[in-house]
Amino acid sequence: MIKTDNLVLRLFKPDDLSDVQTLLADPKVIEFSAIDPFSAEESLLWLSEQIDSYDGEDFKQAFAITLPETDKVIGYCCLEKMALGIIDDIEVSVVIASEYWNKGYATEAVTAVINYAFNQRGIRRLIAVVNKDNIVSQRLFKKIGFIEEELLTIEGIGVHSVMAVINQ
Repeated sequence: MIKTDNLVLRLFKPDDLSDVQTLLADPKVIEFSAIDPFSAEESLLWLSEQIDSYDGEDFKQAFAITLPETDKVIGYCCLEKMALGIIDDIEVSVVIASEYWNKGYATEAVTAVINYAFNQRGIRRLIAVVNKDNIVSQRLFKKIGFIEEELLTIEGIGVHSVMAVINQ
């Protein structure tokens, strides 16, 4: 568990399904990803995969971003081995429910997860891969200290993305 001034980042649990469904079904939230809004079944599968990943061999750590007073899941922040086979790095990603945008929660969550990665996990380099049209997310990662390194075209899904890097 990671506590910040305004958030608690914790492992996902089965009781989070309703919040996860709301989050992943919102077209605004997934606008810049290469997926469609999730159905109830897809949300359940996604949540199960996050919970199961805690015991897996592949490096992945997904944190539910919650409000401390209610334990409501308002997003998630992940550390994950880049799964595209083109880069051998750990990626940090963040998703926040649209009703909580522009409150600084994404910055706060990503900063906390970066500190965790560097100080608790011994990771020395993190990347962020952001859709080139998602200017808000690019600005977020630059503000935190990521430096744009290259433009990627992710084959098979046709997404042009900016890869940014932060080193400890």
